[in-house]
Amino acid sequence: MKCAVCDGEMRPDVLANTYQCAACRFRASSFPVQINQLQTVNEAVRLGGLKPLRQANFKQILDECAPLLSATATILDVGCGHGWFIEAARQRGYQCDGVEPDSNIIPVAEKTGATIYAGYFPSALPSEARFDAIIFNDVFEHIPDIASLPEVIGGYLKPRGLLIINLPMSDGLIYRASTIAARLGIQGPLARMWQRGLPSPHVSYFSHDNLEPLICSKGFDLITKSDLVSLVTTGLWGRIRADGNVGPLEAAATYMSAIGLKTLTALFPSDVACFVFRLSERH
Repeated sequence: MKCAVCDGEMRPDVLANTYQCAACRFRASSFPVQINQLQTVNEAVRLGGLKPLRQANFKQILDECAPLLSATATILDVGCGHGWFIEAARQRGYQCDGVEPDSNIIPVAEKTGATIYAGYFPSALPSEARFDAIIFNDVFEHIPDIASLPEVIGGYLKPRGLLIINLPMSDGLIYRASTIAARLGIQGPLARMWQRGLPSPHVSYFSHDNLEPLICSKGFDLITKSDLVSLVTTGLWGRIRADGNVGPLEAAATYMSAIGLKTLTALFPSDVACFVFRLSERH
């Protein structure tokens, strides 16, 4: 396996079927993506547990991107899930539509009134589709073939369009602590970070230093990046228990560990960050 960022050598990491680049520290996995084939997520529990965190982050993203977007900008939300970002964007006057491969939640997203393209980006889109901005909300890290993806994204943006990516970071405190625990034989928290065993596990894990080189090498310029809230106690238990693979004892241990880590997160790089790129004039 070659590194998607720098083409360096990927070596086995602490968790089975995960790998780390010896040069730039980009991480990847070989976990299978089984959307519409495997169902281990309790969507009702997940809905209540995840929504408060996502809504807080979506508000921050839209606030920070407002000066970069026209009042009637067209936005595509890739992997739109239940449509929470679409709702937030449409409330501000943007024309926001989505792409979603999970057939179980497409009907929920369609209740926003948006056009939801069923399937994967970009094959689900009309070839002529173009947008002022394309956003990946906790989705970019789930997509295979990440090395070629930025160029594909550029083909669906209008001139000087925005690429917005928010995603978990491998140099945050929670990931680092989970890695230490895994080296001591407690692999549950790190497996949870990778979402191992879920229909859509992480196949990439970026740091604050190696996402920018990948995107900027494909015709984009970094405009801004910011830290996002990575841990709120509201709904935390529900987010953990939404994974049907996690038993009550493991869930309790994960919950207590997360609560303890929350007070320390300010001393380390953020566990979740948002990057805003603009399509280069030379693209």
